[in-house]
Amino acid sequence: MSKPLPPAIARYVTCPGSVATPQEDADAWVAASVSTGRPLMIRRISASQALTKRVTAALDARHATLAPFHQWIEYDGSVYTFRDIIKGKNLRQYWMGVGGRPNTETLRRWVVPLLGGLAAFHQMDIAHGGLSLDNIIVGDDEGMYLTDGGICDSAAAHHRGVYGSNVSPSADIVAVTKLIVALLPSSGPLASPLVRSRVEGMIIRCDSLPSIQELLEGIDDIASESILKAGLQPSQNTLVGPRGRTVDKGRPGIHCEQFDQCTITSGSGGELFLSVRNSGEATLLVRIVATQHPWINVRQIPLPIIVAPNGAVRIPFVVSAARLNPGDYRSQIFLSTNAPGGEVENLSSGWYRHTSNVNIRITMGHY
Repeated sequence: MSKPLPPAIARYVTCPGSVATPQEDADAWVAASVSTGRPLMIRRISASQALTKRVTAALDARHATLAPFHQWIEYDGSVYTFRDIIKGKNLRQYWMGVGGRPNTETLRRWVVPLLGGLAAFHQMDIAHGGLSLDNIIVGDDEGMYLTDGGICDSAAAHHRGVYGSNVSPSADIVAVTKLIVALLPSSGPLASPLVRSRVEGMIIRCDSLPSIQELLEGIDDIASESILKAGLQPSQNTLVGPRGRTVDKGRPGIHCEQFDQCTITSGSGGELFLSVRNSGEATLLVRIVATQHPWINVRQIPLPIIVAPNGAVRIPFVVSAARLNPGDYRSQIFLSTNAPGGEVENLSSGWYRHTSNVNIRITMGHY
């Protein structure tokens, strides 16, 4: 827990209360400005010539996505910084609350607005210096905000891995690319390890904020192009077709089974997973998932689902037993895929319908 604010600093605010920080030797407080009544976040970090230069320049940084920074005071070997508080949750808290990785549209919504805020720092030849999930805020107004720019302790353990002694705009760019890689979807086209590896490689090679934005805006096309290239590159699994075009030597295969038993109390709800394995030599695409009964529904997931050869995915379903009596139930699951062997949907386009079964046991509730 943070120490009490020194009197020389406390006279600028009212009702200071300490808050936890990710750095053991740092302190932070929330308070209200004496002059304006505005809620403030106060941080204490070790003073240095390089830091005081950055925090002075950061006072002039203005952008719609930046939490305004108003004042800094050097006292007893430390620098105390004062910035506005943005109502909302940091991206780490928000991400944990939403559950699962974002899709590409959400990834763009989270990251692209922040690039303008970083550019505001870089135009003054200073760095944010500590970009992480903890200082990106998803506001109560659904806006995206960047906090603590220019006033971070880049030497802190949770920033040192990216910044080290290189507190520069180029280090900010590295921090953004690492953040994007950590947030990349793990479903849809990016479920394929080959596609994901190619996209990650392109991200970490970005060397400017415009190049990052351009990549994010085109990431869906890049992923789709990677799928096509994965199917067309010559390898031991391909043959050369007319005019030198390569075609798959093998085909995708599909094998479905319920991942685990599903037992739910009558009057409640739960979930189950269908494991879909690609037993073939080519990439498996699943473009539609549907269910037989209204009491089981697939969770919203990006389509198509991409499964690499010998790979597998788990498709999540929600089961409602609100109106089901105790007993054993079965439902068919219908999947539209490019794997031959099922019912032909459209022979010219190569889509086939496959059917699998899932079993649910409903038990008597205990009240």
